[in-house]
Amino acid sequence: MSIKAVNQFAPEWYTPKSEKGADKPARFQLVGLDGIVQSQLAAEIDFTAAEYEIGPGALAILIRNGVRGWENVTDGDKKPLPFPEGEGEAVQRALSYFRQAELARQIFELTFLQPADKKK
Repeated sequence: MSIKAVNQFAPEWYTPKSEKGADKPARFQLVGLDGIVQSQLAAEIDFTAAEYEIGPGALAILIRNGVRGWENVTDGDKKPLPFPEGEGEAVQRALSYFRQAELARQIFELTFLQPADKKK
């Protein structure tokens, strides 16, 4: 039996639940984490537990490394907010904790669920 390398994850667009049905929903381009970032995440999440919990350290790793772009995100004046390329911390500053938590769960699933499990 051979060892499979970590998949090179293709970005996927995700529309938050609160945006479903909107005329111009906000969308986020998310990508699964590579092996290096997965090892950083392992220090923050107990993978042996039946249920995983994404705490603040894990959330930061997931958001900073898994969000690659966005569409239809606006600032306080409802003007388009450009995605801060290469600045994961700026992404965290722009999004509420609850939005970050929703995106972090999606990134976690992109990273660790098998394709057959994602369809369920």
